[in-house]
Amino acid sequence: MGKQDITLSECIQRNDRYADCFNAALGYELIRADRLDNVERIQEGSIQFAKAVLHYKKERDGIREYHNVNGVSCAIVCIENQEDIDYAQAVRHMIYDAYGYNRQLIDIRKNHEAVNMLYKRGFYPEDRLIPIVTVCLYYGSHEWDAPTHLKDLFDYSMMPEDEADIWQRCVQDYEVIVLDIRRMPDEQLAYMHTDMRLLFGLLRNSD
Repeated sequence: MGKQDITLSECIQRNDRYADCFNAALGYELIRADRLDNVERIQEGSIQFAKAVLHYKKERDGIREYHNVNGVSCAIVCIENQEDIDYAQAVRHMIYDAYGYNRQLIDIRKNHEAVNMLYKRGFYPEDRLIPIVTVCLYYGSHEWDAPTHLKDLFDYSMMPEDEADIWQRCVQDYEVIVLDIRRMPDEQLAYMHTDMRLLFGLLRNSD
């Protein structure tokens, strides 16, 4: 993690700034700072396979729990800072979010086991997950040109054309939401109401 990356990570730890960045990336006034709660930035856990267990540990640049007007958690909103262009960003974000969903599965199972020690199913039909959304704050000097869709990374050239068309319809996609700070339009900047608006405005004109 570079010095600038650390500085930006520190800046967004304040909830109003965090909401500003997230809303600017979405281009929509969705997140309110007073409904954000801190979450442990280090995500770790394990995924059980038939013959092996995968252990993982990842520190996220930003992660918050978002709750509704009744104080009930309804979403997890994450931010990843990026100075360099990563052409596999779609895969990375998908993995990070998958870790988050796996964490929810683990917590749901533990909650059930706390009530009933004989509970073995892991997930009841009525159980539900809360959505996870990750945005990328990119502040590099070059325009972001990496694929923002997982589907754009796939190679179908070795398949017959008629089969490739079917495969493209079957394969699931994953989209990366990127805020290219140095090239963000005024419309996105308008969603910011804290001093982050000044900072991002300066970055846009730093050249």
